[in-house]
Amino acid sequence: MQNSLVMIRTLAAAAVLAVSSPVISQTIMSVQDGAWTDPATWDCTCVPPIPSNVFVMHHVTFSGPLGFGPMLFVGPPGHLEQLSPGYIYCNPGGGLEVNGVLSTTNYLATGCPLLITGTVMAGGGLYAGLGVQLDGGTLLVTGNFSNGVGSAIDGMGQICITDSSNIQGPLTGSIDLCDLTPTTTTPPFVDGGATFVAPTITFCQNSLCATGVKEGDTVLDVEAFPVPASNELTLTGAFHGKAELLLHNAVGELVQVPAHRQVDGRIVLQIDALAQGLYLIEIRNNGLRGVVRFVKE
Repeated sequence: MQNSLVMIRTLAAAAVLAVSSPVISQTIMSVQDGAWTDPATWDCTCVPPIPSNVFVMHHVTFSGPLGFGPMLFVGPPGHLEQLSPGYIYCNPGGGLEVNGVLSTTNYLATGCPLLITGTVMAGGGLYAGLGVQLDGGTLLVTGNFSNGVGSAIDGMGQICITDSSNIQGPLTGSIDLCDLTPTTTTPPFVDGGATFVAPTITFCQNSLCATGVKEGDTVLDVEAFPVPASNELTLTGAFHGKAELLLHNAVGELVQVPAHRQVDGRIVLQIDALAQGLYLIEIRNNGLRGVVRFVKE
């Protein structure tokens, strides 16, 4: 699997070779944070037309549906954020690759092949119409997760689903999959639809659904804001006495940041020195454990 920077050079070369073709797919890259519909966001000083290959390398927001084609790449340190519900679709033969972060607090529906080498966070559920290919990436779904009939969920990485998992095709590869509300008590812990489940799939029964974090006897309710965050992250919860914090990056490694307890009980983390990406915090307090995720911009 080529990384996104290699793909940029490859696509640029392909565009030069395609000059004689009747349809030319230009390459467009973001140059600053901003809205998808703001021409100042892009190096073409235009709203990306179709056809064009689009590279999101900044924090780019969009509302409602989004059409593109043939390819859309969200490369590190890019963050593509959907502000209101809408269908994401591409021209036939195209696809969406997320090497940075794709996030929404709404229901997310994709009508294009979805390749995840980074992080996708769907806060209101996810429908992957043409399937998902994980290449070491992470898919976090708050709500229900389903895919198009016959489309595959394949590769290696992590999928965490808080509600129903209706996988309507083969589930293959070496994926760690957590369905936090499975309807079965024996593997595979998915709610239905899978036509084939490979023996290499690992089903997580951990109610915390977290890399490198073991399930506690009782779960501590923790909230974090703002998410995404850039300089400070504030944690709230019913903390009593000393609280132990363990901060993990997207591959499960422990990282250190300054943390301060406020007089009102909140815990404030200074995260300005962190690299951009997905992080997970485990909090141990008074015999309880809680987990919260956040995206560092």
